[in-house]
Formats: sequence, structure tokens, C-alpha cells
Amino acid sequence: MGVDGEGRTRCGIGVTLHEAAHHVDRLLPRLARPEPSATQAHGHGHDWMRAALHLHHRVRAIVPLEALRIDTSSRGLSPAVHYRLCLARELDQLESLPVSAVLRTEPPAPFTALWRDDLDRLRRGRAA
Repeated sequence: MGVDGEGRTRCGIGVTLHEAAHHVDRLLPRLARPEPSATQAHGHGHDWMRAALHLHHRVRAIVPLEALRIDTSSRGLSPAVHYRLCLARELDQLESLPVSAVLRTEPPAPFTALWRDDLDRLRRGRAA
């Protein structure tokens, strides 16, 4: 079954947001706080996940979460929706800030804990 024009547009926007999140993360100077993204899951770190979900939150009315192409399952990470739930309050409260400013703040503890749990599981060779 083919994808209609609207589906292709959503997919294209999702891929653009995915790639934009890489650039937001790369353009930031390393922060003074401990950085869980120093250990990445296949090129996708803690800050990338947070940036991608903030970008998605801002266009959620036109782009479904799955269009972001956050393929957590093949990377052994928890589902993206779990990360999104950990950021729920932050997504609303910091929506008016640039994503780069959001990444300069301390992430919610449940988000960081989920990331660290996933990385620990990956080190032990077990998928989520």
C-alpha cells in the first residue's frame, strides 16, 4: 500500500526534525553538568533524545511521534513514548524556550534515570 502526499510530508518533516535534533546537540558547547550523552546509543545521546522530543512537541499537531524516526527498539532502548512521558511537564513548561536553552537546563530525573537504565542494559547486552 502506498503512502499518500500527506503521509510523505509528515514523514519528511519527521526526518527533518530527527536530523535537526542532531545539529542542536552538536552545536551546544558541552555543559558543566555530568553528560549522559557521553555514552551514546548508536549515535543518539541523551541530549539528542531530549532535543528530538522537544522539537516534536512543537509540531505534534501535524507530525505523529512515529514520524520522528526514533527507532529505539533496534537500538535496545525503551520506547520513545516512555521518554516523552518522562518529559511531559518539561515539554509544556519550557515550550517557549529555544531547544538549545532547554538543553542547558537539568533534565527531569526520571528522564535521566530511564536513559541510564537503558545504557546499563545495553552494556549488559540486553534490550529493553
